[in-house]
Amino acid sequence: MSSGNEEKVLKILFCEDVATDAELEIRELTRAGLHFKTMVVKSEENFRKGILEFSPDVILSDYTLPADFNGLKALAITQALCPDVPFIFVSGTIGEERAIESLKMGATDYVLKDHPDRLPQAVLRAVSESEEKKLLRETQEALRVSEERFSQFMKHLPGAAFILDQDGNYLYVNQIWERRFLKRPSSFLGRSLKEVWGEEVANDLEENLRTVLGTGKPIQTVEKFAVDGAMVRWLSTMFPILEPSGEVRMVGGIWLDISDRKESGL
Repeated sequence: MSSGNEEKVLKILFCEDVATDAELEIRELTRAGLHFKTMVVKSEENFRKGILEFSPDVILSDYTLPADFNGLKALAITQALCPDVPFIFVSGTIGEERAIESLKMGATDYVLKDHPDRLPQAVLRAVSESEEKKLLRETQEALRVSEERFSQFMKHLPGAAFILDQDGNYLYVNQIWERRFLKRPSSFLGRSLKEVWGEEVANDLEENLRTVLGTGKPIQTVEKFAVDGAMVRWLSTMFPILEPSGEVRMVGGIWLDISDRKESGL
C-alpha cells in the first residue's frame, strides 16, 4: 500500500446516488486513516467516464441505483473496461443471497451499509489482493518471456546443449539433439550418461561431471565417440549451474562437432 517512503493515495470511484451515504463512507475511510481521492457518480455515462478518466484503484457501488442503471450493470462494465480493479458492493438492500450471487459474478466483496466499520478493511484487503495478483501476472509474464527467449536461443545454438543433475541424469537437451542424434530430446530426459552412451564413453563424461561439481569451475575437453556408426570429435564445454545458495547441483554443457578440424588446430 505504499511506494517508497510515501503512502499510496488511493483513487476510489463511488457509484452512489445518495449523497449522504457517499459522505458517510468517505468519513469512515478517513477515520480509518486511509489516504485517497474520490469521484462520485450515479449514472452509467458518468460511471464509464470515471473508469476511463479517473482510473480508480477500487470501485465502491450501491446495489440499487436510479433509472435503468444498477450495481450489477456497473459490475459488468467494470469487468469489461478494467477487470483488474476490485469492485465492492456497499448496499443496504443487497441481501445475503444476492450478495453471494454478485461474488460469483465477479464482485470482490460486499459491505452492508449498516456496518460501515467493515469498509476500510474491505477496501485495504481488496486493493492489496489486486496488487498481489498484478505482481503475480507480471512475474508469470516475465517468466514466460524469459523461457521463450531461452527456447529460441537454444533452438538456434549450433551446438548440442544439455543440463545434467549431480548424478549424471539428463534434465534438458536442446533441439539440436534430435537432428544430430536422430532421437527426440524427450528420449534423453531422466536417463543417465551410461544409459545414453554406454559405459566406455560415459566414464569420461562422468569424470568431467565430477570435476565440475568438485571445483565449481568450467572445463573444456575433446571427446571422441561414434554417432550413427561414424567417429565424431566433440569440443566439450561443461560448466557449473549455481543454486541461490551457491551450491552446484546441476552442470550445463555444450558440444560442438569439430570432426572437420585438423588435430593440430586444437
